[in-house]
Amino acid sequence: MNQKRSLDYYLLWIITLISLTLNVIVIASLLNARRQAATAFGQAAAVVAQLKQVTFGYNVVIDEEIPIAADVPVNFTVSVPIEQSIPINTIVNVPIEFPIVGQRTITVPISTTIPISLTVDVPIDRTLPIDATVPVSLSVPIRIKVADTAFAETLDDVETILLEMAKEMGAVVKQSP
Repeated sequence: MNQKRSLDYYLLWIITLISLTLNVIVIASLLNARRQAATAFGQAAAVVAQLKQVTFGYNVVIDEEIPIAADVPVNFTVSVPIEQSIPINTIVNVPIEFPIVGQRTITVPISTTIPISLTVDVPIDRTLPIDATVPVSLSVPIRIKVADTAFAETLDDVETILLEMAKEMGAVVKQSP
């Protein structure tokens, strides 16, 4: 029995084989895309892990003039020691009453040195007004570690999500410490 098959029959087989081939190609492409996505998620997780280790640095330059206006009370006592010798060289006229002669003026020469040794307490109680402008010129280095900020928690969450997605897609990943 040699039955002849119709053209439709062969055409159906050709379409079926083409469809099967296209389905295999689509499935292979999807699996390849899945592998690429898994790799991309793993790489993104690694980038996020590296970002947590970054330290931001910036130098803040301050070049300002700061006005200062204040009244400063000053209240204290200063002890001033005085060690001095004062020479006296003078003539003094002294009136003296004599019983018979009456009053006479006598000239008395004085030549001496008087030593002075004392400590004088000098109280100082003042309010000093200060009105000035102070120039400030400096550079302040600022260093911020991302791991020490609240942003690190968000990065941990993002890294965990990316690693889970990479695992779900079949990638072999290792969690950062």
